[in-house]
Amino acid sequence: MKRKVSIILTLLICLSNIYGQEKIQSNKKLVVHFEKNIEFLGFIYSMAYEANDIETQKITVDGKELIEKDWHVYGYSFYKEYKSTLNSKNLARAASVADHIWLDKLANFLIRVPEFPHASIPEDLNPVYYLSFSKSKDSIEARDNARIFLHGLNEYYKEVDFDNYLVKNEQYYLQAEKEILNTLPSFDFISGLENYFDNEYTRYHMIPSLTLPKTMGFGGSYPDGGIYNIFGALDFQNISNPDSLNMGFRNEVKLRELSIHEFGHSFVYKSWAAIPDSLIEATTHLLTPIKDVMSNQGYNNWDAVINEHIVRTVELIIAKKYAPKKEYKALQKEYVEKRRFIYISIFKRHLNNYKINNSSFSNSVIECLLTMNR
Repeated sequence: MKRKVSIILTLLICLSNIYGQEKIQSNKKLVVHFEKNIEFLGFIYSMAYEANDIETQKITVDGKELIEKDWHVYGYSFYKEYKSTLNSKNLARAASVADHIWLDKLANFLIRVPEFPHASIPEDLNPVYYLSFSKSKDSIEARDNARIFLHGLNEYYKEVDFDNYLVKNEQYYLQAEKEILNTLPSFDFISGLENYFDNEYTRYHMIPSLTLPKTMGFGGSYPDGGIYNIFGALDFQNISNPDSLNMGFRNEVKLRELSIHEFGHSFVYKSWAAIPDSLIEATTHLLTPIKDVMSNQGYNNWDAVINEHIVRTVELIIAKKYAPKKEYKALQKEYVEKRRFIYISIFKRHLNNYKINNSSFSNSVIECLLTMNR
Protein backbone atom coordinates (compact mmCIF):
# COMPACT_ATOMS: atom_id res chain seq x y z
CA MET A 1 0.00 0.00 0.00
CA LYS A 2 2.85 2.34 0.88
CA ARG A 3 4.43 1.80 -2.58
CA LYS A 4 1.12 2.52 -4.31
CA VAL A 5 0.62 5.80 -2.48
CA SER A 6 4.20 6.77 -3.26
CA ILE A 7 3.73 6.08 -6.96
CA ILE A 8 0.51 8.11 -7.11
CA LEU A 9 2.22 11.08 -5.46
CA THR A 10 5.13 10.76 -7.85
CA LEU A 11 2.77 10.74 -10.81
CA LEU A 12 1.33 14.04 -9.64
CA ILE A 13 4.74 15.61 -9.06
CA CYS A 14 6.67 14.41 -12.10
CA LEU A 15 5.79 11.61 -14.47
CA SER A 16 9.39 11.38 -15.67
CA ASN A 17 10.23 10.02 -12.19
CA ILE A 18 7.18 7.77 -12.05
CA TYR A 19 8.96 5.03 -10.16
CA GLY A 20 11.07 7.14 -7.83
CA GLN A 21 14.22 6.65 -9.94
CA GLU A 22 14.93 6.10 -13.58
CA LYS A 23 15.74 2.51 -14.43
CA ILE A 24 19.29 2.18 -15.78
CA GLN A 25 19.92 -0.81 -18.05
CA SER A 26 22.98 -2.91 -18.85
CA ASN A 27 24.40 0.07 -20.68
CA LYS A 28 24.67 2.60 -17.87
CA LYS A 29 23.85 5.46 -20.22
CA LEU A 30 20.44 4.05 -21.21
CA VAL A 31 17.44 5.16 -19.16
CA VAL A 32 13.72 4.48 -19.54
CA HIS A 33 11.21 7.03 -18.28
CA PHE A 34 7.95 8.78 -19.09
CA GLU A 35 7.58 12.54 -19.59
CA LYS A 36 4.40 14.20 -18.37
CA ASN A 37 4.52 16.95 -21.02
CA ILE A 38 4.88 14.36 -23.77
CA GLU A 39 1.93 12.40 -22.39
CA PHE A 40 -0.22 15.52 -22.46
CA LEU A 41 0.91 16.39 -25.99
CA GLY A 42 0.10 12.87 -27.17
CA PHE A 43 -3.25 12.99 -25.37
CA ILE A 44 -4.23 16.10 -27.35
CA TYR A 45 -2.76 15.01 -30.67
CA SER A 46 -4.35 11.57 -30.64
CA MET A 47 -7.82 12.91 -29.86
CA ALA A 48 -7.73 15.96 -32.11
CA TYR A 49 -5.90 14.61 -35.16
CA GLU A 50 -5.73 10.82 -35.10
CA ALA A 51 -9.19 9.86 -33.88
CA ASN A 52 -11.14 10.93 -36.98
CA ASP A 53 -13.27 7.95 -38.08
CA ILE A 54 -11.49 5.76 -35.51
CA GLU A 55 -14.73 3.80 -34.99
CA THR A 56 -15.20 3.00 -38.69
CA GLN A 57 -11.87 3.40 -40.50
CA LYS A 58 -10.22 0.11 -41.50
CA ILE A 59 -6.46 -0.46 -41.35
CA THR A 60 -4.20 -3.45 -41.98
CA VAL A 61 -1.73 -4.50 -39.29
CA ASP A 62 0.55 -7.52 -39.75
CA GLY A 63 -1.70 -8.75 -42.54
CA LYS A 64 -4.88 -8.43 -40.47
CA GLU A 65 -7.66 -5.99 -41.36
CA LEU A 66 -8.96 -4.14 -38.31
CA ILE A 67 -11.22 -1.28 -37.36
CA GLU A 68 -8.84 1.44 -36.20
CA LYS A 69 -10.27 1.51 -32.66
CA ASP A 70 -9.25 -2.14 -32.26
CA TRP A 71 -5.63 -1.23 -33.00
CA HIS A 72 -5.43 2.01 -30.99
CA VAL A 73 -7.10 0.32 -28.03
CA TYR A 74 -5.72 2.50 -25.25
CA GLY A 75 -6.00 5.67 -27.34
CA TYR A 76 -9.63 4.91 -28.08
CA SER A 77 -10.32 4.42 -24.37
CA PHE A 78 -9.31 7.97 -23.41
CA TYR A 79 -10.78 9.43 -26.61
CA LYS A 80 -14.23 8.13 -25.60
CA GLU A 81 -13.88 9.65 -22.15
CA TYR A 82 -12.45 13.05 -23.05
CA LYS A 83 -13.55 13.81 -26.62
CA SER A 84 -16.21 16.27 -25.38
CA THR A 85 -13.39 18.53 -24.13
CA LEU A 86 -12.06 19.10 -27.66
CA ASN A 87 -14.35 22.14 -28.01
CA SER A 88 -12.31 23.92 -25.30
CA LYS A 89 -11.57 27.57 -26.06
CA ASN A 90 -8.19 27.17 -24.35
CA LEU A 91 -7.29 24.28 -26.62
CA ALA A 92 -8.43 26.23 -29.68
CA ARG A 93 -6.30 29.19 -28.63
CA ALA A 94 -3.22 26.96 -28.28
CA ALA A 95 -3.88 25.24 -31.62
CA SER A 96 -4.29 28.57 -33.42
CA VAL A 97 -0.56 29.30 -33.09
CA ALA A 98 0.71 25.74 -33.49
CA ASP A 99 -1.36 23.96 -36.14
CA HIS A 100 1.46 24.36 -38.70
CA ILE A 101 4.15 22.80 -36.49
CA TRP A 102 5.22 19.17 -36.78
CA LEU A 103 4.67 17.04 -33.67
CA ASP A 104 8.38 16.24 -33.26
CA LYS A 105 9.21 19.96 -32.99
CA LEU A 106 6.51 20.48 -30.36
CA ALA A 107 7.88 17.54 -28.38
CA ASN A 108 11.43 18.90 -28.61
CA PHE A 109 10.14 22.20 -27.21
CA LEU A 110 8.01 20.72 -24.45
CA ILE A 111 10.77 18.60 -22.89
CA ARG A 112 12.59 21.89 -22.24
CA VAL A 113 9.86 23.74 -20.34
CA PRO A 114 8.40 23.20 -16.85
CA GLU A 115 5.64 20.63 -16.57
CA PHE A 116 2.00 21.43 -17.24
CA PRO A 117 0.01 23.13 -15.77
CA HIS A 118 2.94 25.44 -14.95
CA ALA A 119 4.67 25.42 -18.32
CA SER A 120 6.51 28.59 -19.33
CA ILE A 121 9.47 29.49 -21.51
CA PRO A 122 12.75 29.49 -19.54
CA GLU A 123 14.50 32.83 -19.90
CA ASP A 124 17.70 31.18 -21.12
CA LEU A 125 16.04 28.83 -23.64
CA ASN A 126 17.65 28.99 -27.07
CA PRO A 127 15.10 30.44 -29.55
CA VAL A 128 15.84 27.55 -31.93
CA TYR A 129 13.52 25.40 -29.81
CA TYR A 130 10.47 27.62 -30.32
CA LEU A 131 11.26 29.41 -33.59
CA SER A 132 8.73 27.24 -35.46
CA PHE A 133 5.94 29.18 -33.77
CA SER A 134 6.68 31.94 -36.28
CA LYS A 135 6.16 31.06 -39.94
CA SER A 136 8.55 33.88 -40.84
CA LYS A 137 11.09 32.69 -38.24
CA ASP A 138 10.86 35.95 -36.30
CA SER A 139 12.13 35.19 -32.79
CA ILE A 140 9.98 37.82 -31.04
CA GLU A 141 6.79 36.66 -32.75
CA ALA A 142 7.77 33.06 -32.08
CA ARG A 143 8.23 33.67 -28.35
CA ASP A 144 4.89 35.47 -28.11
CA ASN A 145 3.10 32.63 -29.92
CA ALA A 146 4.87 29.99 -27.85
CA ARG A 147 3.63 31.73 -24.70
CA ILE A 148 0.06 31.71 -26.07
CA PHE A 149 0.48 28.00 -26.82
CA LEU A 150 1.71 27.15 -23.32
CA HIS A 151 -0.89 29.30 -21.58
CA GLY A 152 -3.70 27.65 -23.55
CA LEU A 153 -2.43 24.16 -22.75
CA ASN A 154 -1.87 25.01 -19.07
CA GLU A 155 -5.54 25.97 -18.82
CA TYR A 156 -6.74 22.98 -20.87
CA TYR A 157 -4.64 20.71 -18.62
CA LYS A 158 -6.61 21.98 -15.65
CA GLU A 159 -9.91 21.72 -17.52
CA VAL A 160 -9.49 18.00 -18.17
CA ASP A 161 -7.77 17.44 -14.81
CA PHE A 162 -4.91 15.57 -16.43
CA ASP A 163 -3.35 14.84 -13.05
CA ASN A 164 -6.45 12.81 -12.26
CA TYR A 165 -6.11 11.02 -15.61
CA LEU A 166 -2.57 9.97 -14.61
CA VAL A 167 -3.71 8.64 -11.26
CA LYS A 168 -6.65 6.75 -12.76
CA ASN A 169 -4.42 5.11 -15.33
CA GLU A 170 -1.50 4.33 -13.05
CA GLN A 171 -1.78 0.58 -13.62
CA TYR A 172 -1.32 1.00 -17.36
CA TYR A 173 1.85 3.05 -16.97
CA LEU A 174 3.29 0.58 -14.49
CA GLN A 175 2.52 -2.26 -16.87
CA ALA A 176 4.04 -0.41 -19.85
CA GLU A 177 7.30 0.22 -18.03
CA LYS A 178 7.43 -3.39 -16.87
CA GLU A 179 6.98 -4.59 -20.45
CA ILE A 180 9.73 -2.33 -21.77
CA LEU A 181 12.24 -3.31 -19.09
CA ASN A 182 11.55 -6.99 -19.81
CA THR A 183 11.75 -6.50 -23.58
CA LEU A 184 14.89 -4.44 -23.99
CA PRO A 185 17.17 -5.87 -26.69
CA SER A 186 19.38 -8.73 -25.58
CA PHE A 187 22.49 -7.02 -26.96
CA ASP A 188 23.94 -3.61 -26.07
CA PHE A 189 22.77 -1.66 -29.11
CA ILE A 190 23.95 1.63 -27.57
CA SER A 191 27.56 0.45 -27.66
CA GLY A 192 26.88 -0.87 -31.15
CA LEU A 193 25.87 2.61 -32.31
CA GLU A 194 28.78 4.30 -30.51
CA ASN A 195 31.31 1.86 -31.94
CA TYR A 196 29.96 2.18 -35.46
CA PHE A 197 29.93 5.99 -35.49
CA ASP A 198 33.02 6.28 -33.30
CA ASN A 199 31.05 8.85 -31.35
CA GLU A 200 28.90 8.97 -28.23
CA TYR A 201 26.39 10.92 -26.13
CA THR A 202 26.27 11.36 -22.37
CA ARG A 203 22.92 9.57 -21.97
CA TYR A 204 20.25 7.81 -24.02
CA HIS A 205 16.63 8.42 -23.02
CA MET A 206 13.96 5.94 -24.07
CA ILE A 207 10.72 7.84 -23.51
CA PRO A 208 7.65 5.65 -24.10
CA SER A 209 4.20 7.13 -24.45
CA LEU A 210 0.77 5.61 -23.98
CA THR A 211 -0.97 8.60 -25.52
CA LEU A 212 0.95 9.02 -28.78
CA PRO A 213 -0.39 7.02 -31.75
CA LYS A 214 1.01 3.52 -31.88
CA THR A 215 4.30 2.93 -33.75
CA MET A 216 4.98 6.69 -33.90
CA GLY A 217 8.50 7.66 -32.94
CA PHE A 218 10.97 10.53 -33.15
CA GLY A 219 14.31 11.46 -31.68
CA GLY A 220 16.31 14.52 -30.76
CA SER A 221 18.64 16.06 -28.20
CA TYR A 222 17.80 15.94 -24.49
CA PRO A 223 18.52 18.90 -22.17
CA ASP A 224 21.14 16.93 -20.20
CA GLY A 225 23.39 16.59 -23.25
CA GLY A 226 22.03 13.20 -24.18
CA ILE A 227 19.57 12.17 -26.88
CA TYR A 228 16.06 10.76 -26.75
CA ASN A 229 13.78 8.31 -28.49
CA ILE A 230 10.10 9.14 -27.92
CA PHE A 231 7.83 6.32 -29.07
CA GLY A 232 4.28 5.02 -28.88
CA ALA A 233 3.19 1.44 -28.30
CA LEU A 234 4.41 -1.05 -30.89
CA ASP A 235 2.00 -3.97 -30.88
CA PHE A 236 -1.49 -5.17 -30.04
CA GLN A 237 -2.94 -4.18 -26.66
CA ASN A 238 -5.31 -5.67 -24.12
CA ILE A 239 -6.60 -3.37 -21.37
CA SER A 240 -9.90 -5.07 -20.56
CA ASN A 241 -8.61 -7.52 -17.94
CA PRO A 242 -6.46 -6.12 -15.09
CA ASP A 243 -4.91 -9.57 -14.60
CA SER A 244 -3.66 -9.86 -18.18
CA LEU A 245 -2.79 -6.35 -19.26
CA ASN A 246 -0.79 -5.86 -22.43
CA MET A 247 0.19 -2.31 -23.34
CA GLY A 248 1.87 -3.22 -26.63
CA PHE A 249 5.56 -2.93 -25.69
CA ARG A 250 6.49 -6.62 -25.65
CA ASN A 251 7.86 -6.84 -29.19
CA GLU A 252 11.65 -6.93 -28.79
CA VAL A 253 12.35 -6.74 -32.52
CA LYS A 254 10.22 -3.63 -33.05
CA LEU A 255 11.54 -2.01 -29.85
CA ARG A 256 15.13 -2.57 -30.91
CA GLU A 257 14.61 -1.44 -34.50
CA LEU A 258 12.78 1.74 -33.49
CA SER A 259 15.37 2.62 -30.84
CA ILE A 260 18.34 2.15 -33.16
CA HIS A 261 16.51 4.12 -35.85
CA GLU A 262 15.65 7.15 -33.71
CA PHE A 263 18.95 7.27 -31.84
CA GLY A 264 20.66 6.75 -35.19
CA HIS A 265 19.13 9.97 -36.51
CA SER A 266 20.95 11.94 -33.81
CA PHE A 267 24.28 10.34 -34.68
CA VAL A 268 23.78 11.08 -38.38
CA TYR A 269 22.78 14.65 -37.57
CA LYS A 270 26.20 15.24 -35.99
CA SER A 271 27.82 14.55 -39.36
CA TRP A 272 25.21 16.17 -41.59
CA ALA A 273 26.75 19.66 -41.53
CA ALA A 274 29.79 18.27 -43.36
CA ILE A 275 27.68 17.25 -46.37
CA PRO A 276 27.84 20.07 -49.00
CA ASP A 277 24.45 21.55 -49.91
CA SER A 278 25.61 21.60 -53.53
CA LEU A 279 26.02 17.83 -53.52
CA ILE A 280 22.57 17.29 -52.09
CA GLU A 281 21.14 19.60 -54.72
CA ALA A 282 23.07 17.83 -57.49
CA THR A 283 21.54 14.47 -56.57
CA THR A 284 17.95 15.68 -56.20
CA HIS A 285 16.97 13.97 -59.47
CA LEU A 286 17.42 10.61 -57.72
CA LEU A 287 14.23 11.28 -55.79
CA THR A 288 12.06 11.08 -58.94
CA PRO A 289 11.75 7.24 -59.18
CA ILE A 290 10.62 6.95 -55.55
CA LYS A 291 8.98 10.32 -54.95
CA ASP A 292 5.44 9.00 -54.51
CA VAL A 293 6.31 6.05 -52.29
CA MET A 294 8.52 8.26 -50.09
CA SER A 295 5.84 10.94 -49.85
CA ASN A 296 3.34 8.32 -48.70
CA GLN A 297 5.71 7.58 -45.81
CA GLY A 298 6.00 11.26 -44.87
CA TYR A 299 9.32 12.05 -46.57
CA ASN A 300 8.66 14.91 -48.94
CA ASN A 301 12.11 16.23 -49.83
CA TRP A 302 15.44 14.79 -50.91
CA ASP A 303 17.20 15.80 -47.66
CA ALA A 304 14.77 13.70 -45.65
CA VAL A 305 14.95 10.79 -48.09
CA ILE A 306 18.77 10.74 -47.96
CA ASN A 307 18.68 10.84 -44.15
CA GLU A 308 16.21 7.97 -44.01
CA HIS A 309 18.32 5.91 -46.41
CA ILE A 310 21.45 6.51 -44.31
CA VAL A 311 19.80 5.73 -40.97
CA ARG A 312 18.17 2.58 -42.31
CA THR A 313 21.45 1.47 -43.85
CA VAL A 314 23.14 1.82 -40.46
CA GLU A 315 20.28 -0.14 -38.89
CA LEU A 316 20.93 -2.99 -41.31
CA ILE A 317 24.68 -2.91 -40.71
CA ILE A 318 24.17 -3.16 -36.94
CA ALA A 319 21.41 -5.77 -37.30
CA LYS A 320 23.67 -7.96 -39.47
CA LYS A 321 26.34 -7.86 -36.78
CA TYR A 322 24.17 -8.39 -33.69
CA ALA A 323 20.68 -9.65 -34.59
CA PRO A 324 19.64 -13.16 -35.67
CA LYS A 325 20.03 -13.70 -39.42
CA LYS A 326 16.28 -14.17 -39.88
CA GLU A 327 15.54 -10.76 -38.34
CA TYR A 328 18.23 -9.04 -40.40
CA LYS A 329 16.83 -10.48 -43.63
CA ALA A 330 13.26 -9.55 -42.67
CA LEU A 331 14.34 -5.96 -41.95
CA GLN A 332 16.22 -5.72 -45.23
CA LYS A 333 13.19 -6.99 -47.15
CA GLU A 334 10.94 -4.51 -45.34
CA TYR A 335 13.13 -1.54 -46.20
CA VAL A 336 14.34 -2.35 -49.70
CA GLU A 337 11.43 -4.23 -51.24
CA LYS A 338 8.33 -3.20 -49.32
CA ARG A 339 9.17 0.41 -48.48
CA ARG A 340 11.33 1.01 -51.56
CA PHE A 341 14.50 2.47 -50.05
CA ILE A 342 16.21 1.47 -53.26
CA TYR A 343 19.56 3.20 -52.64
CA ILE A 344 20.36 1.27 -49.46
CA SER A 345 22.62 -1.16 -51.34
CA ILE A 346 24.75 1.74 -52.60
CA PHE A 347 24.99 3.36 -49.18
CA LYS A 348 25.84 0.01 -47.63
CA ARG A 349 28.87 -0.46 -49.91
CA HIS A 350 30.31 2.85 -48.72
CA LEU A 351 29.22 2.79 -45.08
CA ASN A 352 29.67 -0.87 -44.14
CA ASN A 353 33.40 -0.71 -43.40
CA TYR A 354 34.24 2.97 -43.77
CA LYS A 355 36.86 2.89 -40.99
CA ILE A 356 38.91 0.26 -42.83
CA ASN A 357 39.48 2.82 -45.55
CA ASN A 358 40.64 5.37 -42.96
CA SER A 359 37.65 7.51 -43.81
CA SER A 360 35.16 9.38 -41.64
CA PHE A 361 31.45 8.67 -41.66
CA SER A 362 30.62 12.03 -43.26
CA ASN A 363 33.29 11.59 -45.95
CA SER A 364 31.90 8.16 -46.76
CA VAL A 365 28.43 9.67 -47.21
CA ILE A 366 29.93 12.25 -49.55
CA GLU A 367 31.70 9.55 -51.54
CA CYS A 368 28.44 7.65 -51.80
CA LEU A 369 26.54 10.66 -53.13
CA LEU A 370 29.31 11.38 -55.63
CA THR A 371 29.05 7.79 -56.85
CA MET A 372 25.29 8.07 -57.19
CA ASN A 373 25.63 11.29 -59.17
CA ARG A 374 27.95 9.89 -61.84
